[in-house]
Amino acid sequence: MRITTLTQTAKGLPETSGEGNMALQADVLRDLERIKWFLWHGNTFKTLQVLGSVESNLEVEELTSGNVTAARLYKAVSEFTTYIETRVLPFE
Repeated sequence: MRITTLTQTAKGLPETSGEGNMALQADVLRDLERIKWFLWHGNTFKTLQVLGSVESNLEVEELTSGNVTAARLYKAVSEFTTYIETRVLPFE
């Protein structure tokens, strides 16, 4: 459910980053699909790695361009990372 919400929000991102050298929207959407796959298969380690990558990309976008959607998505991804760390990891 959370992945669906994150994906819908990511569709509102600009196609390229503020610097214009990175395909932001496509990369984030691809990484969210990877996260969904990793979670489905129980690989929380890779999930957290990819979440960290998405977080850093969104943080850079927020700081360089001031994009509101990137800021909102960055906050949501950070909260999702915390959720995975506190709810899923202790049970492994």
